[in-house]
Amino acid sequence: MADSGSVQAYKIQRNSKDLKSGYFRGTDTLIIDDTVLPDSNYVYKAFRIRNGNLVDLSESVDVLTLDTTSHNFHWEIDTLGDYGSCLYDVFAFTENEVWAVGEIDSPDLRLHSE
Repeated sequence: MADSGSVQAYKIQRNSKDLKSGYFRGTDTLIIDDTVLPDSNYVYKAFRIRNGNLVDLSESVDVLTLDTTSHNFHWEIDTLGDYGSCLYDVFAFTENEVWAVGEIDSPDLRLHSE
């Protein structure tokens, strides 16, 4: 649908029940559903409302929410580098693959000129 600049009415349904309705202008609209449960299946459908009638606008979208995770972490503390070393960011891709960005100062890493 091209952006005509006019205000459009919409309705979002989850599992064939009304979830949200309102108005938007243009083609990009963000709608957040923060009432879902973990490890659950949902089917969403969006409608445009024209002259008080629902006009089918979207295909059904099937969504499976993620299950909850355990908060039973086992932490190990280690020292990396000498004084002044700093990690700016750490990201865990998997349980065994963790990447860190920063500056680690260590005698083993220093270049020596003789």
